[in-house]
Amino acid sequence: MDRPIGEVLIRYARSNDVAACIRLSKCSWPGWWANNTQQGSRHIRECIRGRRCLVAVSNREVIAYLVWGTLWNKIHLQDVFVQAPLRRHGVARALVEHVIAIAKRQGYREIMSDCDTINKPSIALHRRMGFGRCGRITKNWDNDDSYVFSKKI
Repeated sequence: MDRPIGEVLIRYARSNDVAACIRLSKCSWPGWWANNTQQGSRHIRECIRGRRCLVAVSNREVIAYLVWGTLWNKIHLQDVFVQAPLRRHGVARALVEHVIAIAKRQGYREIMSDCDTINKPSIALHRRMGFGRCGRITKNWDNDDSYVFSKKI
């Protein structure tokens, strides 16, 4: 049963959000984290320090996060994760829309993302948000294949 999420606040992650973001990321990629704890923790800390991490907060709890970087002259969404019982309530969409607004203010004109070819909900979200499939990665980070998506902004 889905738990109501009430009001959700989207904001830049702060240093005191590191543990929550790591916890959520471990849920997103448990196999990868088993072998890359230091690298993953360092990456999240760097994204937070660099203001490249947003969190969604509901009832004072971080329920979702998104980290991004740049790839060439584009924004690259690196990880988006929403707690399982709170999915399909528009939280991921809101996070992506916030990043798009930030990217536009910074002069970016395109945003890219990727997801495993078996991640049907993520593929559907990309399509609903107007991303087009533009490539495929064989044997990505977690040794699965991924689709690459792009969207002009």
